[in-house]
Amino acid sequence: MILCSKCKRVWPQETKWCGNCRATLGVRACSEGHESPLDAKVCTTCGSTKLSPGVTSVNLRVATWLLIGLILILVVPPAFQITWSTLGRVLSYFLDRALTLIVGLAFLSFVFWPLLSEAWKRELADFWLRLFNLAIQLILLATRATARFLRK
Repeated sequence: MILCSKCKRVWPQETKWCGNCRATLGVRACSEGHESPLDAKVCTTCGSTKLSPGVTSVNLRVATWLLIGLILILVVPPAFQITWSTLGRVLSYFLDRALTLIVGLAFLSFVFWPLLSEAWKRELADFWLRLFNLAIQLILLATRATARFLRK
C-alpha cells in the first residue's frame, strides 16, 4: 500500500496517481506520461514544462515490516530473557550470513553474465539495483533513527 503524503489517503501498491488529490506519487509526470524527479522543473525526457504536482509517498509495506521488526526487537528479548549482548551476537550472525550470500550471488552474477540472454541480464541488473536501493534505504533509516535517538 502507498500513502499519499498530501491528502493522507492509502492506495494499492502499483498506484502512480493519487485518486483523491490527483498528484503523482513519488514523481512528477508530463502530459506524455514521462516520469521525472519531484524537484524537476521540466520533464527530464521531453522537456515539457507541464508537469503534474508530485508529492512524496510512503510505501506502507516497508513501513509495516520495519514496525514489526521494531516490535520484535523490543518484545522478544525480555519475553525470553535474552540479553542485549546475546541479541547482538544473533544479529551479527545473521548479518554475516546475509553478506556471505550477497557476495556469493555477486560472484555467480559475474561468472555467468556472458552466458545470459539480454532479458536475463536486465532482470539480474534490476535485482542488483533493487538490492542496493534496499541497502541504501536501510542505512538511511538506521542513520536517521540514530540521529533522532542521540538528539533526545
